[in-house]
Amino acid sequence: MSGKAAEIAERIAPVLREKPLAAIVSGSGQSRLGRRLGLKPIAAMSALPHFHRPTVAGHSGEIMAGRISGAPAMLFAGRCHFYEAPEPEQVSLAVRVCAALGVPRVILLNSAGGLNAAFEPGELMLITDSVNLQFRTPPLSQPQGHERAGLNLCDMFSLELIHIAREQALQAKIRLHEGTYVAMPGPAYETRADIEMLRMASGDAVGMSTLPEAYAAHDAGLQTLAISVITNSCVRPAAETTHAEVLQNAAHAEDNLARLLRAILKKLAQ
Repeated sequence: MSGKAAEIAERIAPVLREKPLAAIVSGSGQSRLGRRLGLKPIAAMSALPHFHRPTVAGHSGEIMAGRISGAPAMLFAGRCHFYEAPEPEQVSLAVRVCAALGVPRVILLNSAGGLNAAFEPGELMLITDSVNLQFRTPPLSQPQGHERAGLNLCDMFSLELIHIAREQALQAKIRLHEGTYVAMPGPAYETRADIEMLRMASGDAVGMSTLPEAYAAHDAGLQTLAISVITNSCVRPAAETTHAEVLQNAAHAEDNLARLLRAILKKLAQ
């Protein structure tokens, strides 16, 4: 893994004008986010070795870079999920590339179904905890003795970045929920029984991504922040959930998401 990530980093580094303070990985329906934040394309995942181009609609597969509110940043427009990855390492390769480039922080975004009845489509949720029902993880670092026999996930999401996100959302008057994200294998949406089970398991939002990248980022020593865009309500569905609905509501949330990211990056640049 480290060799593949290093090879990709060597290809990207010459076109990065400066080392990013943070890298963003966007989710379904967020492919326009990079341009809205003022970033420019620097590469396509499909043109780089080892990357598997995302195949899900709403994931363009571009790599972008530039400055957001004065902070050097880069963005991966889309991701590869476990259910579409030819190899498990693909789901965390972008994060491993960030580590190889020396990027100290990652902000992981996703589109998720709301399990909490207080959440409305188009709102944002700060991920403060997680439940992994994918029952798998991407390849991690080789253990170095008994102290690395397992990855401690209790502090996987950075308390410093969570504090910054809370503070900036409050100042920008953006409604930012907080809660537990449940990762499912996908690509199918949940049944009614699934939803009841997930709510009993303290889930506030459910999706099919993000945790593999968060595990890899934590394993690599990167500070991690994760934010879900609530794109549909699992407890009050207006109709059968479709990917078109997910993309539509993700687009509706784009303004607040972009404003929040600008505020967070501005704080990091200070």
